[in-house]
Amino acid sequence: QILVRGEGRGVVHFVSVKLVPTMLNILRRCARNDARLGLRLIHSVLKQSIANCSACDYHGVTAQLLEWFQECGEEERELQDCIVAVVETVGKVSLSAKDLRSVLRTCYGCESTALDEVKLLQTVSILRKVVNQDGPTDFLDFDGVQSGLRWKGKSSWAGSKAYSFSVWLRFDTSNLQQTQGKVLYSLHGRATKGDHNFVVVVLESNRILIHTAESKLHSASFNVDVPVGSWFQLGIVHDNSSTFGSSTVALYVNGVKEN
Repeated sequence: QILVRGEGRGVVHFVSVKLVPTMLNILRRCARNDARLGLRLIHSVLKQSIANCSACDYHGVTAQLLEWFQECGEEERELQDCIVAVVETVGKVSLSAKDLRSVLRTCYGCESTALDEVKLLQTVSILRKVVNQDGPTDFLDFDGVQSGLRWKGKSSWAGSKAYSFSVWLRFDTSNLQQTQGKVLYSLHGRATKGDHNFVVVVLESNRILIHTAESKLHSASFNVDVPVGSWFQLGIVHDNSSTFGSSTVALYVNGVKEN
């Protein structure tokens, strides 16, 4: 009920990251083998998504895991390794100041249960590994429904000129259907004060539709086998070098020109 598996791709996602703390509380009360199995499953899901890792950190998962680690006995080495793997994966993306304060208060005896020397060194060693990792400095998470980027570009762009632009896209089986018939990206500009030009790219039933508007509206349709579950590059090239003023538009998927 908590996890959903991408059809035919073996990709697992959380229905809601808010449920992860509850999952961890349940696993802490399970037998060791079940706890290890659950942690490995959580770890495999987190490795697939920067956004999931960031959300876990937001919900205090790092502090929760380190608290569990500190309670483990010496005979639970395999369980400790599973906990450390999840902490390092989440921490590589994000480590909140709130979690860090909580851990340090426990480490240095500010809480009622101070750590012994061995646990203290182990915990500090985990934190050192986390901060030494090269994680992403910035990232954006799109839900595929009402999300996107808008930024101000060159307002004097003329739609009748030659141009090219590209974008990296990734769809999973859940949001591909939601994106059907919606704008993937668009480019707007004006040649003069009164003229408005735009290029709009739309995904519709495995077709890429390109609409350009200058003094007239022009459209081109490409049948494309849209990849699912992997990143791909979509590029558009508009060429206006013809002697007689006619123009052409070409679509490229991963650098390969589409017919």
